[in-house]
Amino acid sequence: MLSRIVAVGVKMEESKLILDRLDLEVTRRCNMRCKHCYAGEPQSIDIDEKTIDIVLNQVKEIGALYIRGGEPMLNAERIVYLVDQIIERQIPLHYLGMVTNGTIGVLMDKNMMACDALNKIADYIAEVRKQGTFPETDKIGNEKCVALTVSNDRWHKECNSKIYMPKETMLMYMLKRNDHVYVNYNDESHAEDNLLSAIAKIGRASCRERV
Repeated sequence: MLSRIVAVGVKMEESKLILDRLDLEVTRRCNMRCKHCYAGEPQSIDIDEKTIDIVLNQVKEIGALYIRGGEPMLNAERIVYLVDQIIERQIPLHYLGMVTNGTIGVLMDKNMMACDALNKIADYIAEVRKQGTFPETDKIGNEKCVALTVSNDRWHKECNSKIYMPKETMLMYMLKRNDHVYVNYNDESHAEDNLLSAIAKIGRASCRERV
C-alpha cells in the first residue's frame, strides 16, 4: 500500500508539472491515539525513496509542500531525503508546512535530524522566492518559508500520554530554527474552527460523538 499523495492546481510545462500545492504523506505510523484524528488507525506504512523519486521526477515547480502523517517525525529520514532531493534537483519550492504532535522525548534524535533539514530547505526557499513565480507567496520574502506547527489542542491533551510535551517541543524548535522557519501552536480554537466539521465524518473521529 502506498502513501497518500495529493496534488492541487496542476499545470504542465515542458512535460513536467507545476503544482500550486503538493501534500505528501511520509508515514502512517503514529505514537499517539487522539480521538479526533482524521487519518484513521495508524499503519506501519512509510513512504520510500523510490516513491519520492517518482513524484519529483514529474515535477518542475511547487508552490506549497505539506508534509503529512501519521506523525511525520517518525520518518525523519525520508523528510531529510525529500529535502535533499528537492535541492539537488533544483526544483523551485515556495513554502513548506508540517504539523507534529509534540512528542519530543522519545523522538529527540529524529527531531534534530528533521530540524536541520527544515532549516536547510527554508534557506533554499528564501532564495527561490526571489524569482517571484508564485507572487502571493513570494511577496512575503524571507518570512515563514517553512511553518512548523506543534499540536496543542484539547484532543491531544486528552490522550494523557507521558510522551506528549508540546511546551518542551515548541521551545526546542524555537531554539533550533533559523530565521526563515516559523514555529507555532495549533491550538484548539484553530482546530475547532478548521477541522471539527471534517473530522466528525472521517478517520477515527467518525465513530465518536461530537463534543
